[in-house]
Amino acid sequence: FDGEPQVIGFAPPGEQIVTAVYGTNGAGKSGLLNAFTWALFGKTTAALKQPGLLVNQRALARAESGTEVTARVKLRFRALARGKVALHELERSHTVVAGRRDGTDPDRAPKGKARLSYPIPGRGTEELTDPNLIHEALNRIVPADLYNYYFVDGERIQELSRVENQADIK
Repeated sequence: FDGEPQVIGFAPPGEQIVTAVYGTNGAGKSGLLNAFTWALFGKTTAALKQPGLLVNQRALARAESGTEVTARVKLRFRALARGKVALHELERSHTVVAGRRDGTDPDRAPKGKARLSYPIPGRGTEELTDPNLIHEALNRIVPADLYNYYFVDGERIQELSRVENQADIK
């Protein structure tokens, strides 16, 4: 932890279509949820108190002034690319320089820099860095307007169970 890369592997595709992550308060469940939503959509959940401060604040405080400190999420997943299932790699990062104010709004997640790559049979690897093209490609795989339903936190489940939120369930 504390600046070291964290890796999580999910079971290969099969009959089960839901993965549940559970643990005690402070175990990192919401951090994992926000890593997914930020990497895929460039935004975070409402539960993240200061989404603009994505870079580990302890690592930033320990860094020598002028040193770059980066928050990075890398996802590897299989999805269709030109009609064939291919391994995709998505990486989103945001860099802050220690000792400098970068103008980041602590209440808004920075979009960061994103890169999406996947193989195209017979043509090599396609690499996208244009945010609009990445958004279009990802939206075909995991529609952005449905991310609240793909990635559900416990607080959201509580909210969905209320009568006044029936439209969200539909």
